[in-house]
Amino acid sequence: MKKHLPTLILLSFLMLSLLTFVSPYTAVAHVSPYTAVAQDDELVILSPASESETVLIADKFADYYLAKTGRTVSVTYSVAGTSECVRRVIESEGSPKWDVLLTGGLEVYIELEGFGLLQSFCNPDDPDWVAINATVPDTLFGQFSAKDTTPENGMYNWWPTCMAGYGIIYNKEYFETHDIPIPKDWEDLTDPIYSGLITMSPPSRSGSNHAMMEIILHSYGWKVGWGIITRIGANVAEFSLSSGGVVPFVEHGTYPISFVWDGYAVQLAMREAPVEFFYPPRDEVEKHTIMLPDCVAILAGAPHPDVAYYWMKFMVSDEGQKLWLGTRLPFLKSVYEEAPAGYPNPYEMEMQTIEYNEELVATRWDVINGLFDNIIVAPQDKLRTVWGTIQEANTSINEAAAEGHDVSMARSALDEALNTMTSMPVDEAWAEANGAQYATDSEFSDARNAEWTAFAIEKYDDALSAAVTASYVWASEAIKAEQRTAESNLYIGLGGGFLLGAGIGGVAVYYRSKKKYEE
Repeated sequence: MKKHLPTLILLSFLMLSLLTFVSPYTAVAHVSPYTAVAQDDELVILSPASESETVLIADKFADYYLAKTGRTVSVTYSVAGTSECVRRVIESEGSPKWDVLLTGGLEVYIELEGFGLLQSFCNPDDPDWVAINATVPDTLFGQFSAKDTTPENGMYNWWPTCMAGYGIIYNKEYFETHDIPIPKDWEDLTDPIYSGLITMSPPSRSGSNHAMMEIILHSYGWKVGWGIITRIGANVAEFSLSSGGVVPFVEHGTYPISFVWDGYAVQLAMREAPVEFFYPPRDEVEKHTIMLPDCVAILAGAPHPDVAYYWMKFMVSDEGQKLWLGTRLPFLKSVYEEAPAGYPNPYEMEMQTIEYNEELVATRWDVINGLFDNIIVAPQDKLRTVWGTIQEANTSINEAAAEGHDVSMARSALDEALNTMTSMPVDEAWAEANGAQYATDSEFSDARNAEWTAFAIEKYDDALSAAVTASYVWASEAIKAEQRTAESNLYIGLGGGFLLGAGIGGVAVYYRSKKKYEE
């Protein structure tokens, strides 16, 4: 037994090592390298940011925390899309396993604040907090909220950490090679020329794509906006599971066009990818876009609120802000002084953005996600079929009109098909009035989802029928026109034959009479 003892000890040690090992590459949790010594404190991050960004921030915060407190900290994290993060926080009902939320659009924080799920970051007795509060203005560009100064749900529940604008990105080499016109605005992406060339992430999977759907709705109105969104959805070749998923598709020209937030454009520019990004409309000062802060916050009921307080100070400090250079647009204006040459600076951009109702967006957040998933994503095959049939009918009708034919009846049927295809089951007032219940009452949302799915199937069947009718009406009119032409030619032929026969007969009678007279 004694000769096997070293072997047993070694095996026990190896098993214990395997049980206690945490991989730094896990997508769920990351333990900072600074935790090699005795771990005093903990922080758990819920993050819509990329894993690489989250890891960098976790490591740098551990260093900051050690310098500030003399204590070490174990930082773990969970990474998910913005909408998924929101869902998790809501379902935690004020007892989260995370301490803080890292990034995500302003609307997300307004929604969570309205449910009482954020904790105030405020301490007038702390000189660091006083300095931060003095550095961060109340508004951004005099238009958008930059920090939480409204008293309805308590003040200072969320703070800015970086900025996000939204636009269109395309692969320059692909467009040049295939001689495709570059779109100018969101509506241009409805052109069938882009069918099969677009990739995007559904708004339920991406906060940035959610913002862009709201930009379209704010710019064009509910009815027209959903018409644009539906037709773009028909042109989409593939829906990505995340906003980051579209980047390699566009970069490599697999699907050469998409819409993204400007952080991805920054990252692509830093590695000199063959892409171009613009805030629509291209080459104009008045834009159909927004420039909002991405925020950070402590979650209500955070298990480690004292550590979370230091984390908030770090994220809004110069030290924390500089971490965004190379991947995003930092919020603090002073940080851009250390940015590399040519780095986009939102404080120097000459553009006017749309009026954007953050409160309204927060209220109907989940409704927009549900409508998009049930009306566009799930039945996309039907949507594509309808859209293709409408385009074929439209081409035939346009050709007929160019030849001078009356296509009014066919055009009316085609308009009916398009209106049916882009119709929605609820209006803007319903979305605002029922947004909170849809977000929190699963029985209510499940019932609406079932209704919207059935609505989508029925409307696409009806739209397809109307598009086919448009083609039939034009074909019928064309046949009738040909029949009228043939009948006209027949009458002309008969009339011409009669006249020709009469003429010949007259000549024959004349010569017979003349001959008889001469005899």
